[in-house]
Amino acid sequence: MQVQGVSTMAATRPPYALEFRTEAVRFVKDSGAPRVHAELALGQRIRRSRKRVARLMRLAGLVGVHRRRLRGCTRRNERQEPQPDLVRQDFTASGPNRLWVADLTQHTTGEGWLYLATVLDVFSRRVVGWAMGARDLVIVCRGRAEEALTWLRWITEKLGLSLNEAKTRVCDAERETFDFLGYTFGPMVFRRTGKTYVGVAPSKKRVKRFKESLRTEPHVANHAPLNEVVAAVNHKLRGWSRHFSVGTLEPSYRTVDRYAEALFRQFLVRRHKVPGRGTRPFSKRYLYGELGLVRSRDRRRMSRLHALT
Repeated sequence: MQVQGVSTMAATRPPYALEFRTEAVRFVKDSGAPRVHAELALGQRIRRSRKRVARLMRLAGLVGVHRRRLRGCTRRNERQEPQPDLVRQDFTASGPNRLWVADLTQHTTGEGWLYLATVLDVFSRRVVGWAMGARDLVIVCRGRAEEALTWLRWITEKLGLSLNEAKTRVCDAERETFDFLGYTFGPMVFRRTGKTYVGVAPSKKRVKRFKESLRTEPHVANHAPLNEVVAAVNHKLRGWSRHFSVGTLEPSYRTVDRYAEALFRQFLVRRHKVPGRGTRPFSKRYLYGELGLVRSRDRRRMSRLHALT
C-alpha cells in the first residue's frame, strides 16, 4: 500500500489556529462560536465552517461570555427545622382579611439586585401590601398595619436580616407624611379647590440637595466656554426631571427653575462684568431662547395626581 504525502495546497496553507486567533480575538470576548462564524464570513470574508470555528476556539482557549444560571433567593437550611404549615395547604378563605399569603422574590437590574415582597389576600386576590427596594422599603396596606409590621419582622428574621428599629414605624398616610426614595408621601392640598388628597411629591430635602449640586457648574472659577457650562447644567436638569416625574411636580419644578435661572444670571453678570442684577441683558428670553437653558416645567411628565372628590 502506498501512502501519499501532504498535498501542495495543504503545505502552503497557513495554520488555521493562528489565522483564526488573529481575526477573532477582536470580538470573541463577548461572542460564542455562532457569532464568531458569522463575523468571519460576513465581516472578514473568511470562509470556515461553524464546526471548524468551534474547534479552533477550543484549541485557542477562546470562550464567549454567557449568562450564568441564577440561583433563587429561597434557599432551604437543612440544619433548621421547617416552619409549621399553619393553613395545611388549604388556600381558601370565607371572607376578606381572613388569610394572607406572602412571597419574596429578587430581580437583577443594572444597579444590582432588587427585592420585591408582596402580601396577598386569598379571598379577594388583591395585593394588600408590597415593598420594593435594595435596603429601605415601605409596605403599603389598607388597615391592619401592625400585623404587616409583625410579618415583616418575622420574614426578615428568617432571612437572617435585622430591621433598623429607629427608622421603622407605622405611619398613617392620610394624616402624616413620610419620605422614601427622594419622594414625600402623605396628605397634600390642591391649590385650586383647597381640598386635601393623599399624594406624592419630590421631598424638600432632595430639592435642596439638587440646588446645591447646581452650584458646582456656573461659578466664578469656571472659565469653560459658555456652551459647555449650559450643557452641563442642562444635563443635570434633564436627569433630575426624569427621575422626579411622578406625582405633584409643579411646585418643585418651579423652585428648581427659578433657582437655576437666578444662579445662571448671576454667573453671566460676574463673567461679563455687567452692573446690576442682569435682568434686562440676561432676560428669560435670552436664557431659555438663545442659550438654550432647559426648563423643567416644559418637560413632559409621566403622570399627575389630582385632588380626590
